[in-house]
Amino acid sequence: MTTRMITRTMITRAVKRGGSALAAAALAAGVLAVGAAPSNAVSSACAAEAAKMPAPWHSTANYDWASPANRYTKASMYVPPYPKAQAAADQAQASGNTAEAKRLRAIAAQPRAVWFTDGSMSSSALTTAVADVVSAARSKGEVATLVMYAIPLRDCGGYSEGGAKSASAYRSWIKAFRAGLVKGGVASGPGVSVIVEPDALALLGNLPENRRTERMDLIRTAVRNLAWTPKTSAYIDAGTHGWVSTSTMISRLSKSGLGMARGFSLDVANFNAEKGEESYGNQMIGRLGWKHYVVDTSRNGNGANGESCNPSGRALGHKPVADPKGKTGSIDAYVWVKPPGESDGSCAKGDPAAGEFFPSYANELAVNAGWYVA
Repeated sequence: MTTRMITRTMITRAVKRGGSALAAAALAAGVLAVGAAPSNAVSSACAAEAAKMPAPWHSTANYDWASPANRYTKASMYVPPYPKAQAAADQAQASGNTAEAKRLRAIAAQPRAVWFTDGSMSSSALTTAVADVVSAARSKGEVATLVMYAIPLRDCGGYSEGGAKSASAYRSWIKAFRAGLVKGGVASGPGVSVIVEPDALALLGNLPENRRTERMDLIRTAVRNLAWTPKTSAYIDAGTHGWVSTSTMISRLSKSGLGMARGFSLDVANFNAEKGEESYGNQMIGRLGWKHYVVDTSRNGNGANGESCNPSGRALGHKPVADPKGKTGSIDAYVWVKPPGESDGSCAKGDPAAGEFFPSYANELAVNAGWYVA
């Protein structure tokens, strides 16, 4: 098990409840609780799981190059449905907590990423789910942020273990995901941005050595498919500052198809303030030269405090915005990849289960950020 606690809800839960594909996708937002830097030691649980898989797969495809645009400058960011937050706001209003209701509705009104996490989902179901989100964003003239999170050996036996069962299954998953982009009409709208596999490169050292190249080849395959799709820009996740050295992460990114991506993502579902993330990102950009990055600012308003599960005293960060540093900066956007207000888990203190909306915690994040505070 890694030293990093990560928990997620799966998109299939919403499907089994009878929700629409769009609702299921909207409910599949990732739930992370982030702790210490990941160990570089091979996880015994990960090694045991890897031993059950087919022999490692390696790509022989030629390396392509691309220079996709910053989609976030093309239109406003997509605001997916957030029914649990709206329901909590209605309940607060009915109880006379007007300020809390305003805060919860304000959170629900912010652009957020939509996660796709089920590596065992059928190709047709995944294609439809992706297409529904892309189509909904396109109909509003907005840029959706999607997250691919289904790589084999995900989280290496940790709290968010799972993903596709093999390299072959994941390659089929990638094709179905891309088919959803096309089916949803991405080419006729302002486009989409895709965060590719949070933590996959940051946790690379936990994999058995013979699975590391396979993982980077799979990420490169995902990025290549996205690069072939019109108006689609990929950001390969690069963890957060303090986990992996810049030189190591640059090497991993480069082997994972960075040349075909718009850039990389930082601080996904973490709490670290922008200063450290931007220093880390800019150091890598200084050596890469022509790439860009995005930062998840959903819960980093007060920075991190070392706690990993629904930590107290945290605050909402910057609202999502494109090009926060101006045209000369390397940051494409501040985005809310992690939907704030969703619980990281029970946290051994009776909090709601992972993925459940946590009204009091959402309200605390907003209060600490100064939202509608008298």
